[in-house]
Amino acid sequence: MKKKLEIIEKIKAGVPRKIIYEQFDCSAATVCSISSIATKNKNILLKRIRGGSNKQVEEALHLWFINMRSKEATISGPIIMQKAKDLANIMNIDFVPTIGWLERWKKRENIHFKKLHGEKNSANTVAASEWIKNILPELLKNYSEDDIYNADETALLYKPLPGGSLANRSDQPSGSKISKYRITLLFITNSSRSDKYVFSVGKSLKERTCL
Repeated sequence: MKKKLEIIEKIKAGVPRKIIYEQFDCSAATVCSISSIATKNKNILLKRIRGGSNKQVEEALHLWFINMRSKEATISGPIIMQKAKDLANIMNIDFVPTIGWLERWKKRENIHFKKLHGEKNSANTVAASEWIKNILPELLKNYSEDDIYNADETALLYKPLPGGSLANRSDQPSGSKISKYRITLLFITNSSRSDKYVFSVGKSLKERTCL
């Protein structure tokens, strides 16, 4: 699917077809087919036309979904249903999305719920890249790699049980409170990797109190 999008961008940019054939190792017929789909405003991400009683709404919804995810938008089931309803109103189509329809649509489009991880989208990657490229080398130029150290800490949770379990379809496994017992680890190394240290911190000797 990624290659299809890249081929479309190359075609739009006016790259000669021969170069596209060679770059993506595909036949002329394949490139012509993808170009035809894009020209007719069809959904290039689908390998085949999928079912559904409200085809126009679902095709528009899929294009909207792909566009929003390309912008790292967080999308939930209720948002999908509301957007489908809005698109149906714009198209003057009598359609009321239901939970059952939502599940069938997700299955047809191979869409699954995934837990969000980390804080990547909150990071200023441009400023960080600029600092690493232009500022950090100037600060370190007079130091040997043996004398340049980096340290980072992490928590080691050593008692929690797995977050899920294999079970029969009819079973309803129940969980318990996750154990928060941990130790703090500090990793230190230098640029030449001649020194490598790991320090651990257990429970504090004196309990801290908040005023």
